Amino acid sequence: MSVSAAAGPPTRFRPAPPVIVAAFLLLLLAAFAVAYAAGSSVGPVDPRMHPARTGVPANGGGSGTHGMDGM
Repeated sequence: MSVSAAAGPPTRFRPAPPVIVAAFLLLLLAAFAVAYAAGSSVGPVDPRMHPARTGVPANGGGSGTHGMDGM
């Protein structure tokens, strides 16, 4: 006797798992891009939030003696 496939309803096409993962990552990237664009257009949530200051302070970066260098 020969074994043949059972006749049944046709199966639906299922994309391969790497395709599903790639589509999910693309959707996730799009969601983060939209959220970043919306956040940068609105500005900071708290008015006191400012970018970190780096470099030389406005007073010239003295030694911290506040003008009392001779003491």
